[in-house]
Amino acid sequence: MDERGYAYPDPLAALADSRWRKGKKPTETELRTAVADQQRRAKENVVGIWFSVNREYQERAVANHAKELAAAKKSIDRKVDAARRALAD
Repeated sequence: MDERGYAYPDPLAALADSRWRKGKKPTETELRTAVADQQRRAKENVVGIWFSVNREYQERAVANHAKELAAAKKSIDRKVDAARRALAD
């Protein structure tokens, strides 16, 4: 966004700009900033990159905690089975 005169240190900083909380309707400056922000996000594929990185973190977490997750699943499965049996009576 720098090339359009908007200096924010990261993609979420524009959302936190305190100037945008003053009125019920967006100002012209806010609208121009929002358009520039969205165009930049699209150009740089911010959402796609965030999604990919987040997915990788999740996959690592699952791999690193496979035993704990398997135990949790087993516990949940036992509880679901017990609930089904109780409801079937």
